[in-house]
Amino acid sequence: MMLVLAQMFGFSSGDSVPIVLGLAGMGFALAVVLTTLITKAVVASTRVREEAALKALMLERGASVEEIERVLRATAGEKEKS
Repeated sequence: MMLVLAQMFGFSSGDSVPIVLGLAGMGFALAVVLTTLITKAVVASTRVREEAALKALMLERGASVEEIERVLRATAGEKEKS
């Protein structure tokens, strides 16, 4: 299979197969890293947007600043200070 791929890309000898495999591996690793970074950025921006919407809704309903802080801490997984 790798020899066929090497020949498709113009490599005629089997000595080029490690180069093709190495490049394919680096491409895969780059794709994984980029996917991870993009996913983390999307999750972070979604969290910020949702927290802003929650704050606006709570303010609209008349919640105090302390109540809003307590809810946001609870949703972030922090322990509430008594």
